[in-house]
Amino acid sequence: MADHYDSSITVYDNLGNSHTLDMTYTKAAANDWGVTGTLDGNDITGNITNQGGGGPTDMTFNANGTMTGGGLYAVDLNASNIGPVNLNLTGTAGGSTTQYAASSVTNYTSQDGYGPGFLQRISINSEGVITGNYSNGQVIPQYQLTLARFNAPGKLHREGSNLYTETQDSGVPLTGSAGTNGLGTINSNSLEQSNVDLSNEFVHMILYQQAFQANSRIITTTDTLMQEVLNLKQA
Repeated sequence: MADHYDSSITVYDNLGNSHTLDMTYTKAAANDWGVTGTLDGNDITGNITNQGGGGPTDMTFNANGTMTGGGLYAVDLNASNIGPVNLNLTGTAGGSTTQYAASSVTNYTSQDGYGPGFLQRISINSEGVITGNYSNGQVIPQYQLTLARFNAPGKLHREGSNLYTETQDSGVPLTGSAGTNGLGTINSNSLEQSNVDLSNEFVHMILYQQAFQANSRIITTTDTLMQEVLNLKQA
């Protein structure tokens, strides 16, 4: 294990410009490490304090390599249009910093800033939430679709093009989020299949066609009989 270790992370200013925050941890004594830092190569050690004020306190470890002090720092980067940055080296989702007899390595880093991005695609889940996926890796919920239910949907007025409007007989719509109050869910990227049985409808079409032909013949026969009656009267 070396006497110092460098770890960097990308931070973003208010305009979305990226900057490299490099933190250096230097061994000051047994189980004791001091912290310094640079931003884009410029020293910002004087802007580092403990979260809550004072310090910065050195990171200290016990004989088992577990951190016992320090590790929670605040870095004032207001002068770079970035603002205050909290640097958490303990108690995070990736665990805490440790001191072992091995090469130093950063196992886990994350930050909540991001650069500018543009919308690449949208997705809709079963609850009707429309989410935007951006080129900078951000996934942000934007809107939510609502569903409507009528007491008498058969009484809606057909406007055409699969559009309907409410009527006095249909009642007012009861709206809400998908999946609530019996409103059902939303299937995105789905195409509803036809609810018509083609084989059954073809059979009906043939029957109706034959019935139409039969009725046409009846009219033709009746017309012929009427013509014969008129001929007999004239004779």
